[in-house]
Amino acid sequence: MNSRIALLAFNTLGGAIFSFTAFIAGSGSTSSLNLLYWGILPGLPFVVLAVLGAFNKKLSQRSLLFMTLAALLVTSASYGQVFVFVGGGANIGAGLMILYSPIAYIAAISIGWAIGELFHFNHGK
Repeated sequence: MNSRIALLAFNTLGGAIFSFTAFIAGSGSTSSLNLLYWGILPGLPFVVLAVLGAFNKKLSQRSLLFMTLAALLVTSASYGQVFVFVGGGANIGAGLMILYSPIAYIAAISIGWAIGELFHFNHGK
């Protein structure tokens, strides 16, 4: 049970740190669209997973771990592009990745859940 609490704490704190870091790395503007894509969206999936893991006791820790790893993959792919972009013109590819990242989050988290539920081992039964 302690490792589940640690995973939930990682999701909550990690989500807040991802959102804060992406917002600071973005333009820092407080327009509504900028707040959504740079302030809320990078950390929201992790906070949602923490709430889901805290209130849904039927969700296995393995599924929660794979769902977190899938969300981490989407976050690093989407927002990592922005941090490594070095120049010249608009980074349209990264912009499109961030624009469609809500769909990617839902798909990746669903796949992570399916993989987590696929590997179900019966120990001692």
